Amino acid sequence: MIKSYPKVNLILKVYKRKKTEIKHRIKSLFVLDKSIFDVINIKKSKIFSIKYFLGSKSIQIKNCLIKKSLNYLSEKFGIDVNYEIVVNKSVNLMSGLGGGSSNAANIILYILKHNNIKVSFLDMEDIALNLGSDIPFFISKFNSAIVSNYGDKIEKINLPKISYKVLTNKILVSTKDVFEKMDSDEKYISKVEFKKCLNSLLNKKFNNHYIYNDLQTYIFKVSQKLFKEFNKHKGFNKIICGSGGSILLIK
Repeated sequence: MIKSYPKVNLILKVYKRKKTEIKHRIKSLFVLDKSIFDVINIKKSKIFSIKYFLGSKSIQIKNCLIKKSLNYLSEKFGIDVNYEIVVNKSVNLMSGLGGGSSNAANIILYILKHNNIKVSFLDMEDIALNLGSDIPFFISKFNSAIVSNYGDKIEKINLPKISYKVLTNKILVSTKDVFEKMDSDEKYISKVEFKKCLNSLLNKKFNNHYIYNDLQTYIFKVSQKLFKEFNKHKGFNKIICGSGGSILLIK
C-alpha cells in the first residue's frame, strides 16, 4: 500500500510563455499536505490494468497520468510495466492539489525501485515537460521546496509551521482552460513578487496587498462558481491553490 499525498502552492509565479516554449516556466512554493492522501495498491501482473475508486464507486479518469508515466518508463528504460494498479481516491479531481501527479510520481518511484533503477537516472526536465510540472516535486519526496523552471528545478526549503486550511469543493476547474485564458491575454505579465511573498510567509505575516498566485485572475474567468465560493469566506487570508479549485485559508 502506498500513501499518495497531495501538495499546496502557497506561492505560484507564472512567466509569460515564449513562442518557442511548449510550457510556461514557473516559480512556486510547494508544500506536501499530509492531512489527506490517496491509497495505491500495486502488484505485478501478466497485463496492465488500472482502476480508480472514489469510496466504493468506480470512476473513470481521462488521460490517465499513471498509464502515461508507465509508457514513459517502458520507452526510456525498456522495462516490463505490466502491473495491476488500484487507486482509492480521497484527493478531489481537478482541485489544484496535484493528486494525479502525486499518484504518477509514487508509481514511478515504485517501478524504479523494483527494477533497481536509480532516481538520478531520470531526466526531470523531460518528465516535467512530457508528463507534468508537479511530478518532479513529488519524486523528490521533500516536504517543502521552491520549484522553478518547468517544474524540474527543486530546491528544498525548511519552513516554519505555516497554518493553513484547505477548502475543497466539487467545482471542477480545467488547468488547460486556465492557461489558455492566460495566454489569450496579450498584456499578461507576472505580478507575483516571489521574494516578498516568501518573506511574508516565513515571517507569518500574510500580506493581502501581495498577489500570491498569478493564475487566480484567470481561474475566476474560467469559473464564476469558484469566484462566488471564494468570496463567501470573508475576513480570511486566502488564495486559490495552484490552478484551482481548492481554496487555501492562511492563518
